[in-house]
Amino acid sequence: MAQSEHVEDVLGVELTITKGTFKTGNHGEYVVFTAIDEEGEEHEIISGAKYVLDALHDAADQGALPVQVEFYKEGNTVMLA
Repeated sequence: MAQSEHVEDVLGVELTITKGTFKTGNHGEYVVFTAIDEEGEEHEIISGAKYVLDALHDAADQGALPVQVEFYKEGNTVMLA
């Protein structure tokens, strides 16, 4: 696995998120998660986007990991489908 990527680096790529760790930094909460793309490559991705944090908190709380997602931008907001 290469160095950590930001969620903006994987926009439009179908990913399976296998695990995530929620952390608190100088600018608030963020998540570091592991995801596998369609070609089987593993990515370590960092995001502090509120919508991403909320969705991954919900998935983790419901025991729904691994979960398949695709990130996209709506204006300046990172969303996931």
